[in-house]
Amino acid sequence: MIGSKLKAMAVLLGGIVARILPQVQPPGAPNTGCPVPLDAKRSRLGAITPLCLCLFGSSALLAQMVTNYPVEAPGPLSNPLMGFRPNLGSKYSRSPYNYPTVVRHYIRWNQIENSESDTVQKIRDFCNAQWATLPTNNLKVIPRVYLDWDSNTNNEYWPADLQSGDWTSQQFKDRVVRLIGRLGEVWDNDPRVAWVQMGIIGYWGEQENPVG
Repeated sequence: MIGSKLKAMAVLLGGIVARILPQVQPPGAPNTGCPVPLDAKRSRLGAITPLCLCLFGSSALLAQMVTNYPVEAPGPLSNPLMGFRPNLGSKYSRSPYNYPTVVRHYIRWNQIENSESDTVQKIRDFCNAQWATLPTNNLKVIPRVYLDWDSNTNNEYWPADLQSGDWTSQQFKDRVVRLIGRLGEVWDNDPRVAWVQMGIIGYWGEQENPVG
């Protein structure tokens, strides 16, 4: 279909060119009419030439075209960094549950730092142990550090050298700033991390308590 259209266009353009060129009178020939000035003819021919090149060039491109027909997927597709967000380690974060691409990981502060003397390496070792299977399962993690799970007692996870429930002292503020810097040192540019939730303050690290 396309080839026949190109041939028809070529015939049409050939007729147009034939009408233009014969009117160009050679030197010394008798003047039998009112021919179009030569410069005007050249400008018309120059306008037609690119069109011819495009049409005939496109036929060469068409000969090189390849058509692909995607195979129908057997089920829903996974969207990277979107969709369901199960807990790290749950059955839904491992094969054969291949739809989730991210998992959440709530980390107790005292799991990664229980005293001021703990080093950055403790954070790194904890994360490496907990996230070891993420690349194998094609998952990324969304970590959040928290101090207090809820209003029930014995759900607080403060470092041993900080006073539980002390949200306002300068000591606590300094330790928060230090912890954030250390987390950045460990998690920045870590390909296993999707993004980091602020956390830390309030129940579950959701920051509505104690001020909410």
